[in-house]
Amino acid sequence: MTDPPCPLCRAATESFRLIDDDAYAFATVNRAPMNDLHFLVLPKRHVEQLDGLSAEETRSMAMLLFRLEKAIMKARDGSGGVMIFMGRGAHKSLEHLHFHILPTKGDPRRLISAHDQVPYKEWADERKLIAIKEQIMPFL
Repeated sequence: MTDPPCPLCRAATESFRLIDDDAYAFATVNRAPMNDLHFLVLPKRHVEQLDGLSAEETRSMAMLLFRLEKAIMKARDGSGGVMIFMGRGAHKSLEHLHFHILPTKGDPRRLISAHDQVPYKEWADERKLIAIKEQIMPFL
């Protein structure tokens, strides 16, 4: 973990929103969800760029993304989109590599456009995050 502690490193310990994890990576409900099935997949170790991942972290994150995408497809009639944000100025406020995975229908440009219009840091309360988690768990 970084000093001061990185909120995304700390997210691995927040069981109320943790979806799945292993020794190298974890999936969690996004703290500021854009829709009702918005998740993050990230390494447990604080890594800022893709080239900083170990082979084990890369495999682990890929498997979590695959499982979540399948679960989203089962939970909702539509398609899942994966967005990767990394580097300063890339629509992210935290310097911890993370993949966003959430369902979208139609043109992915609309999703990106909608993301740009989402008010900054509208945090969901714990109750909403638990409700999102409970929607996906039966499908994993």
